[in-house]
Amino acid sequence: MTDTLSLVRVLLRLAVVVALLGLTPVPAAAEPAPPKFDVGAAIAALGHQPIYVAPGSVARIDLDAVRGTMGPASRLLVMPWRSKEMSGDQFYKDIYTPLDDWATKNHLELTYVEGIQVSNGAVTTGPTSLADLREQTAYHEVTGPVLGSMAWFKNHNAPIPYPPYQVMAPTAAQLDALTAKLRANPIYNAPGVDDPLVQFTPDLFATARKAVGHDLRVAALPLLTPGEPFVDYAPALAKRFPGSVVMVGQGDWLEVKGPNQALLTSARDYAYGRYQYSSFTDGMVMADRMSTVAGRYFELTQRKPFGRPQPASQPKPVPYDVRRTISNAAPWALLGAAIVLTGSGLVFRRLRTARADAEEKTAMRRERARTFARIGDLDAKLLAVEDAGGRVDPAVAERQSTAHTLYGQALTAAAMREVGKVADEGLHMLVETADR
Repeated sequence: MTDTLSLVRVLLRLAVVVALLGLTPVPAAAEPAPPKFDVGAAIAALGHQPIYVAPGSVARIDLDAVRGTMGPASRLLVMPWRSKEMSGDQFYKDIYTPLDDWATKNHLELTYVEGIQVSNGAVTTGPTSLADLREQTAYHEVTGPVLGSMAWFKNHNAPIPYPPYQVMAPTAAQLDALTAKLRANPIYNAPGVDDPLVQFTPDLFATARKAVGHDLRVAALPLLTPGEPFVDYAPALAKRFPGSVVMVGQGDWLEVKGPNQALLTSARDYAYGRYQYSSFTDGMVMADRMSTVAGRYFELTQRKPFGRPQPASQPKPVPYDVRRTISNAAPWALLGAAIVLTGSGLVFRRLRTARADAEEKTAMRRERARTFARIGDLDAKLLAVEDAGGRVDPAVAERQSTAHTLYGQALTAAAMREVGKVADEGLHMLVETADR
């Protein structure tokens, strides 16, 4: 079963040597490393201008629209992809903390874009629907999240105004051209693709395709330009290749069509959800995304994907008791009455509460950023294990899933710190697994 899954990964990751077959794919060219981000240069630039776009940045932003909403304290920093060698803790220490300290000291509202991830330290703004996710990944368009992040400082419930874009079916000429390419070669790289799929020898491709269980047609198309319509090739291509699984990547977005469509869609959504953080901050390789989809589809059809060990049972909730509640509340009620009667004590309490709230907000902002970085680090390391053809320990996967879930539920710095510990447990388990 493991050998079969490895063959699936070979087909779509297009980077693994299959020793059992004795065949080797043509190696891909090494990806150029993103430019090193200079924190000092960014702070110096933002000291006298509202927007700074660092060299190597990939996000597309309508800067004129952003400038129209910025106040005197607003600042926007656009950074390149995060270096693959930089851990989450290193990012927090070397990049986030200096930026946050500088913005806090100067009473500035800083929104920063790392890769295509938008955050202001307190909240991360991003897609809330598949249509928005498609726009952000197929176009690298983040104008909406940037505007939403800046509006948050004045209204915590501000919407994220993703610009509308047109989705259309391919013309007959476009469909015929791509169909011909895929009939001639089941793996097609369009001109202008920054992340081409590695070509395979015919024998290796045929063997891997057989392992998947369906005929495969894979196309990689370039990143789209904002304002350009999204041409949805996959549904039409699936009709041209009945019984086949068709994968069409446009930029960093992937459409999948074929038999068992519900499972294919579930596998695609799983891949984007599992690696959302690292994909947005570090960038992604389309062949890796296709391999994750194929691997998940294989698990859904051949394995028990929901058979991971369940977390320990929690204690039963204590039934609500009116008398106990009143008894517990009575001392506080008396204390509150005493404070009201002593005005000076009330004023002091308010001042102390305001100070504590400010400290809690600062602590929460920093813990959120630190935890976000750790979860992203765990995501990236798990993806690396899968890319190498390894098997992810179910316990590590459970820690990853739990960290993602609790991250959105934590409301205090202390709670967020516990979420960080969950991610750290997953990272520690990975190290122990590697040592074994």
